[in-house]
Amino acid sequence: MKKFFTFMVAALAICGVACTPENNNGGGNEDGNFTIEVTEISAESAYVSVTSANDKTFYFDIVEKSEFDAYTDKTEFANETVSMLLELCEYYGISFAEILSLNNDSFYYEDFFEPSTEYYAFAFNVDANGVVSGAVEYVAFKTLEGSGNTGGSENVVVDNLVFANYENFGDCYESGAANWYIQMQDYDYTNIVVVEVQTALDATSLVGTYPISNTFEAGSSVYGFLNDSSYLFGTYWASIDDYNYIEDVILAATGSVTIAEATEGYTITVDIADESGRTAKATYTGAVEPFPDETTASRYSTAVKLNKRHALKVEPKSKIKRGAALVKKMAAK
Repeated sequence: MKKFFTFMVAALAICGVACTPENNNGGGNEDGNFTIEVTEISAESAYVSVTSANDKTFYFDIVEKSEFDAYTDKTEFANETVSMLLELCEYYGISFAEILSLNNDSFYYEDFFEPSTEYYAFAFNVDANGVVSGAVEYVAFKTLEGSGNTGGSENVVVDNLVFANYENFGDCYESGAANWYIQMQDYDYTNIVVVEVQTALDATSLVGTYPISNTFEAGSSVYGFLNDSSYLFGTYWASIDDYNYIEDVILAATGSVTIAEATEGYTITVDIADESGRTAKATYTGAVEPFPDETTASRYSTAVKLNKRHALKVEPKSKIKRGAALVKKMAAK
């Protein structure tokens, strides 16, 4: 499957990785409290098991090496991880204690990883109140190479959109045109289609065809782009996976958006392609309502958040993936 973000295969990958974990140097855990094993490593999956030498609860998961290495203080990493998990648990009404482990535990990460990418499996002690103690211990591993086809469908067709919201942001691009942000999604919020059409400042109707453009002029639809803060802007399609992360995205480089009146509301037709030629086609018919006063960010938990312009934010895909999977499974019972 194609994902929006990219991640000694030899005997190590076949036999797995089992060793005394590293720790965060001076975290109070010099003797090592965990044995972490990573086995059954493939291009996108792996089996992780953790055995604790003490009787304290702990949390374990995986994280991309590049993300983890950015933390000079691994305790900060642990505290941020716990903060994200607490927010996730609160949203789904699950007790944080329910996703913690004791003595030993394991998890099979099926289709979690990117091929040929370095990761760490990590563990640290944390109590039911979210208080971290001791060091973060971790073991490195690398996934196998993929088959060469990293991608889901080259051509995406979305025909199950059921909700649409809009907001007029005025001349936010300072181009002398009014920006109309329209976000459409399916019932499960797994497909998100966003268009930003530019009209005259005094326009009273959105009916028309808007070619994709990077000029921000009236009569165009804003091309899709990622800003410096990792927010998606412009016109694009995005898919949200089962763990509330952006799985794939097509940023509009060419194509058009057409808005027509319908019996009840509007029909919005999106026909776009990104710079690589991947296409996304989507159609929505129905009411287009103003965004509610409160942000809809909670729909996407901690992984995909909305800023004040409702733009989707791209967050790291690892670090709490096991926790997210456990919480959603418990919430579904």
